[in-house]
Amino acid sequence: CILVPALARAGDQGAREARGAGGVAGRPEAPVGGDPLLRFFPTAAEIPGLKAMGDARHCGGDEELTAIYDGGYQRYLEAGVTGASQRFFRLAGGTVEVTLHQMETEDAAKKFLASLCKDIKVAVEGRAFKRAKGSLCAGAGQNFAYGYLVQGKLLAVASFDRGDLKTTRAILRAVGERAANTKQLR
Repeated sequence: CILVPALARAGDQGAREARGAGGVAGRPEAPVGGDPLLRFFPTAAEIPGLKAMGDARHCGGDEELTAIYDGGYQRYLEAGVTGASQRFFRLAGGTVEVTLHQMETEDAAKKFLASLCKDIKVAVEGRAFKRAKGSLCAGAGQNFAYGYLVQGKLLAVASFDRGDLKTTRAILRAVGERAANTKQLR
């Protein structure tokens, strides 16, 4: 795994200036810091108040995924995960965890989404983004909300320890919009 240093954080104006990158609102940046998924994490521009906590972590497939998953990584490998990136955020006094997965194929991503949504007993919903279609499911309990989104070969997982389903869905939609703006994962 690699930690993506603060200079390479997506959505960070100083980092964009340091790299000379564009910084067009809503348009994903080029891969930075060796993490091809970094550009898909949501930012405060999309989710007001969202603040990244520390560096993002990117892991390739195989046993490297154990750094992200506390057990059960074999399920992700068998489903077709080839790499994953994880980042934690603060929002409204709570913690948001977003994990992005690069899948082998779009079909593998859709099948894994269906399986994950079935596990949490929530139906998969179609979602139209500006430039592409995707799917998501989300649920909430008293003190937590979580959800899954597929956009092309990208599978996003978001959890929020506040039980705020609306915000969790907004986080997933922000990831989906960013992914819809690139052909990299389609």
